[in-house]
Amino acid sequence: MISPECMVVIPARGGSKRIPQKNIRLFFGQPLIGWSIAAARESGLFDTVYVSTDDETVAKTARDLDAEVPFLRPSELSEDFTGTDAVLTHWLKWLEAAGCLPKYLCCVYPTAPFLTGAVIQGSYEVMCQQKAHSVLIAISSAMTPWRALKCEADGRVAYQWPEHYSTRSQDFPKTCQDANQCYWLDVESYRNDPRLINENTFPFFIPRWDAQDINTDEDWEMAERLFELNQKKEQAHGQ
Repeated sequence: MISPECMVVIPARGGSKRIPQKNIRLFFGQPLIGWSIAAARESGLFDTVYVSTDDETVAKTARDLDAEVPFLRPSELSEDFTGTDAVLTHWLKWLEAAGCLPKYLCCVYPTAPFLTGAVIQGSYEVMCQQKAHSVLIAISSAMTPWRALKCEADGRVAYQWPEHYSTRSQDFPKTCQDANQCYWLDVESYRNDPRLINENTFPFFIPRWDAQDINTDEDWEMAERLFELNQKKEQAHGQ
């Protein structure tokens, strides 16, 4: 079998404690994972959108959305503390056994309703230009982390790094945050060093209003509010 240049996989486990069945809960008219599937397809880079899951209900939802789920992954790779690297390593071993390892693998999270095909395509271009180990979608830090406050056991707050109390904000190094949307991986490099982020990782920046990590009910409500605002903005520009 001829290996494709690019392949995409969406890791979507069934268990979610804080938001039950989060990955297939309806978000503006379709299952949350549906937005990720649509973005991957919109990029025009993939012949097939694959989903890796342990859950038959998630698998059925993904198939109904025209994604492929070639197998259900083992339950031990779907626990609360199972990291993305373990899931992707398992996926690549399955691809190797099938004789179809790609050059680049795109990992799209199922909780990324703001992700677009254009962002997937743009981050892929950075991947190729930089000859990177990986590329992640990033947002600039709204506030410098160097002045972070920690919550003490007795309820008070204190500076995490008190030595930076008087440092001017413009003198801190530029920082960013992982938007938790999408990663591009050089498969050969990643198999030698199975970490999403290492010393040869580059960011692809998007606006802060185009990202919201979704782990709690508050996160979900914030995502809904941002999504509505973005839709209204697009409609206004289209008039």
